[in-house]
Amino acid sequence: MKIEEILDLEKVKDDLTKALISIYYTSNYLRDIELKLLKPYGINQQHFNVLRFLKSKFPTPCSIGQIKNGMMDKNPDVTRLIDKLERMGLVDRHYCPNNRRKMDVQLTEEGNKRIKIINSDFKSNFIGNSWNLNNEEARQIINLLDKLRENDF
Repeated sequence: MKIEEILDLEKVKDDLTKALISIYYTSNYLRDIELKLLKPYGINQQHFNVLRFLKSKFPTPCSIGQIKNGMMDKNPDVTRLIDKLERMGLVDRHYCPNNRRKMDVQLTEEGNKRIKIINSDFKSNFIGNSWNLNNEEARQIINLLDKLRENDF
């Protein structure tokens, strides 16, 4: 469905403004789908983001700073996210043996199993069924969004 059909954009004549509105609308649309998929697992998108990042480094532990840098959503309170994941038994936290001021975080075996299940569910129910795009179109979107972010405000 076209953005003009979803929202009343009759008075918006500027295509760049319409594009920005469409990006925001689509971001919220995708966020809502993701939230619905993650709800049965008792986590939100930020927890999922942390788990995916730790999965990419597994079994190597990561510092809180590395996790912050690797997150899509730059949440300043990564410690709170780690607290919940630790209570759920999905991550372990311990002092770095080389630097006692630094905390290392890594997936537990249960966390590794759970993220594999969530990723599989996510790929089949979100990515696999929600897109009417081929690889070339996906690459075009990536390139256009990269271009949009070239201006550093």
